[in-house]
Amino acid sequence: QQHRNTNSQTKQLLLRTDRSPYHSHSLRNDTKPNACQIPLKDLRCILSLDTKRRIVHVEPNATVGEVTTYLLRRGWMLECCLEMEDATLGGLAMAQGMTTHSHVCGLLSETVVEYQIVTATGDRIIVTDNNQHQDLFRALPMSHGTLGFLVSLKLRIVPSQPWVKLTYTPIFLSLIHI
Repeated sequence: QQHRNTNSQTKQLLLRTDRSPYHSHSLRNDTKPNACQIPLKDLRCILSLDTKRRIVHVEPNATVGEVTTYLLRRGWMLECCLEMEDATLGGLAMAQGMTTHSHVCGLLSETVVEYQIVTATGDRIIVTDNNQHQDLFRALPMSHGTLGFLVSLKLRIVPSQPWVKLTYTPIFLSLIHI
C-alpha cells in the first residue's frame, strides 16, 4: 500500500491486520495508528476436513474452541490442542503456540503442513516443507506475521477417543522437622 504526500513523493506505510490489540493474547497493546489496516479479522472459517490425509484446513482467525468442537463431533481432534478456547490457530501457528501436550506433539506450528500467505507485494503463495518456499516454511513459526499475511493453514489431526481414562494417584509428603 502506498500513500502520496504533498510533495508528490511516495511513502511506504506499515501494513497490519485489522485485528484489535484487545482481542490478542499479547501483552503489547499498540494500535499502530500510522499503519494501513488490512481486513483479515473475518477469516475464521473451517474450510475443509480431509480424514484420509488427517488434515483440517482453516482460516487464521478460527479459534481453538471452534475447530475443536467441529472436529470432536466427527471423531477427530487437533494433534496439538491448546487449552485456551479463544486463541486463534493462525496466531498460535505464527507465534509460540505451546500446550501442556507439547512435550509429546511439539509446538502447534510443528503440526502445520501448509501455510497460505499474502506477501507485501500482494502475491498469494502456498508454503510447505517440500516446495520452493521451504525456507519460508521454517521461518514463519515465531515470525509473528512479519513475513506475510496468513490467509489459511492446514494442520494435522488425530482420531479422538470417546472417553479418557484418568488415574489419580495422591502423593502425600511428610515434612521432616529438623
